[in-house]
Amino acid sequence: MAVARTVLAADRALLARVRTPLTLIGFGFTIHKILSTIQKAGGVTLLRAQTPRYIGIFMILVGIVPLAPSGTRSSSVGNTSEPLRRPAIPAAACSRIAVLW
Repeated sequence: MAVARTVLAADRALLARVRTPLTLIGFGFTIHKILSTIQKAGGVTLLRAQTPRYIGIFMILVGIVPLAPSGTRSSSVGNTSEPLRRPAIPAAACSRIAVLW
């Protein structure tokens, strides 16, 4: 049971390590598009014309850097020699569940 919890915890950690950088990458594209649209409409005067691009590229890089090693960290935990199995339900419990159903 402890091995199963460890593997499931490693899976959750891997999903979190992938989800957060992908969110930052998507946020970088969104910031670039929003700032470019506002700048073209004349609503905001930024320091340079390339500022939306630089901010977007920065956010994308901030997302890519932690995404690269995330796959190698969890591969050591998931390599178990035996498959995960559900615990066996005793026959007496199965008959009680069938009667209650």
